[in-house]
Amino acid sequence: MGTSKSPPAVEVLDTGGPIPMMARGTLASHEGDTLLIDLHPGTQAPARGRRVVVNIRDGATARVIAEVTGADGARLELRARDEKHRERRGYPRLHGSIPLRAQRATDIPPQAIEAWLAGGPAPDQIWLSPDTLMNFSVSGLAFNATPDLLLGDLLLIELGIRDSGERWRCTARVVWSGTKAGTHHIAIRFEHLPAAASEALTELTLTVQAAYI
Repeated sequence: MGTSKSPPAVEVLDTGGPIPMMARGTLASHEGDTLLIDLHPGTQAPARGRRVVVNIRDGATARVIAEVTGADGARLELRARDEKHRERRGYPRLHGSIPLRAQRATDIPPQAIEAWLAGGPAPDQIWLSPDTLMNFSVSGLAFNATPDLLLGDLLLIELGIRDSGERWRCTARVVWSGTKAGTHHIAIRFEHLPAAASEALTELTLTVQAAYI
């Protein structure tokens, strides 16, 4: 008896807004010009009518230019409009390479948070270091986390972009929290984000956009 294959991973680049946004998920079905994609937990779905670029990580399918025709929870429905042949360059690992560490700051006094943002010592708590490949936009991130990080929690975030070596201190709020396949995931929205970090995230999304289109 043959073993069933896992659904291929998918990256969806939303190019319809002022700043591109990357989302990740798996391909549920691809019949004719209709694609159904199950987005990873905590991922914000592109709005209906948005033009997106879909990269299906099966090693064969061309990159698909599509339009969002519907979204039901984490299930995204797309209508393919065009295809672009694959290039040989290995761009997929460019996206979402965001080294960071985070710690829960909900119970930390505001004065201590301000002091840390200004360059002071970190509170004596455990830091979480998630996988660097994650969903991202300039306003927030989604990544694997420990179950104690819950909806509404405030986080201290030390953020980098790829291998630049530079790090920025930020704060963010957990706006979604859930578990899938035994792994806890959260989505965060930045509350304090230095201008240089915002510019670096913007540059990363534009680099990804150039690689996909």
